Amino acid sequence: MDEGGDVTYWFKNEDGLSNCDSDARCLHWRINGSEVGDDDILLFVNMWQEGVLFTVPNPHAGHRWIRIIDTAPWAESLGNFWEVSHADGVDSNYWVNPYSVVVLLEVLL
Repeated sequence: MDEGGDVTYWFKNEDGLSNCDSDARCLHWRINGSEVGDDDILLFVNMWQEGVLFTVPNPHAGHRWIRIIDTAPWAESLGNFWEVSHADGVDSNYWVNPYSVVVLLEVLL
């Protein structure tokens, strides 16, 4: 964890709790912008040859997580990107395809 002057961020395994090993192929990366009045962001990185189920943490009170980026092949026809106003909500878990990156944004309800 780094608690710099502007945001806090941390890297964990796909469960969002345990620390990463040096040979980890999956990364749960949270950027805590709410500490400075900005948005929180989750990045799920899967550089493994198989899909991985990532744990989505509970959002802050009055907020929810939405998916704004998924680089999986299924989303290519959609541009792999969703505007906040058209993004789907994400609750407790998110399946990340092999060699893909997902970005979730915490927004007000």
